[in-house]
Amino acid sequence: MKIIPLALAVLAVIALVAFVARSLAVGGHRLSAINSAGVHHGPITRFAETAFGVPHLVAGKGTTAGKQVVPCAATGVIPLGFAEDEAAVGEAVAIEMSYGRTVLGVASGAIAADVDVYTAAGGKLSATGGAGKYLMGRSATAAAADGDEIEIVPCRPVLQS
Repeated sequence: MKIIPLALAVLAVIALVAFVARSLAVGGHRLSAINSAGVHHGPITRFAETAFGVPHLVAGKGTTAGKQVVPCAATGVIPLGFAEDEAAVGEAVAIEMSYGRTVLGVASGAIAADVDVYTAAGGKLSATGGAGKYLMGRSATAAAADGDEIEIVPCRPVLQS
């Protein structure tokens, strides 16, 4: 007789976990941890520094690199992608990146979040551009030292002159 209440309790816990998981969804996608290392094949999650009044606005780098986004102005704000939904200030918002996904690379030294990254010796990435180097994308996370993995939003390689 004690098995039935135990089974009901287990089902209730499973239902609660499923409810919480669904309530954390943004734009139909599971929230990605802010600055979690790895490859993101879907949207990344950032926090709205200013409100996104409607879905699908172009989202750009906010004041806190790698954590905040703002709706892009015509100039002066570096685009990251498109906000999947509206968001009030401080709310999490899923950003569908312009290129579609992130990739991992290896840093040749310290690289800040939300900066352009270029080719460097040994197949690594650097925040320093220059003639003959290729722009490879934009850093989504920071790297502290040579050999650190870094998540980037890739672009078509662009030769620097």
